Amino acid sequence: MNQPLVWMNGHFVEYGSAKVSVEDRGFQFCDGIYEVVRAVEGRFYGFQQHLERMRRSLHSVEIEVLMSDSEFQGIADQMLAESHERDATLYVQITRGAAPRSHVIPREITPTIIMILRSFHPVDESVHSNGIKVIAVKDERWARCDIKLTGLLPNILAREKARRAGVDDAIFVREGWVAEGTSTNVFAVCNDVLVTPLADHRILRGITRDAVLTLARERKVNTAERDLSISDLKAAPEVFLTSTTMEVLPVVEIDHLPVGTGQVGPMTKRLLGGYRDVLHGRAAGESNAR
Repeated sequence: MNQPLVWMNGHFVEYGSAKVSVEDRGFQFCDGIYEVVRAVEGRFYGFQQHLERMRRSLHSVEIEVLMSDSEFQGIADQMLAESHERDATLYVQITRGAAPRSHVIPREITPTIIMILRSFHPVDESVHSNGIKVIAVKDERWARCDIKLTGLLPNILAREKARRAGVDDAIFVREGWVAEGTSTNVFAVCNDVLVTPLADHRILRGITRDAVLTLARERKVNTAERDLSISDLKAAPEVFLTSTTMEVLPVVEIDHLPVGTGQVGPMTKRLLGGYRDVLHGRAAGESNAR
């Protein structure tokens, strides 16, 4: 695929010609939500779960969209078929729409809906083999991180701070408690229990996060969803991050100190392999996950 495919407000448009109004509230207020779905071997993975999370985000910010789930699925499948891509990412963005700038929400406004399909380019496999380095940063985001909003400036600045520190990413910490990565969920092995922060208003409940928890429980791994302190995170022998595009990503250093031995741990390796089996349809439960 030479250029991404774009569907916008009911029509397919050329990538270079896709435009939104200067009065679009997504542009002026970050008044919108988004989702990213991955296609693997010609099929979307976890599409229904992404749609359910998208609906929750829309409800939370009071944006009403009349398109049904089946319509979203149909357009996405059409885009994937026309692209001839086997592995791709679908970006879905919905804003409240265009209207003269005002803090008051207009009574009658039509949402702007955009879907962009791109080829998927995974990170180099050495990243999963060797792990990444992160720093902890103060979480200064707003209180509703469970909504997948387009306003990601704090995440961008945290990632930039990590880059300037010579590491790969950052983990948000609020009053001593771990929240999430800049675009990932966080897991740690604590006393042989796989722990991840509770999916409340402080984090986005990731689709891959839930899939990894399910996989771990199927493999008889003790799991816990609870508050996780930054001290416990740094003391853990294994830490990893999860996301749609990064899968299961090992962390080998936090704040310039090694995690465990400084090498990718055995549980992380097992869960990465198991998740990839599910992702590629090599494991039980594949039909329910897609």
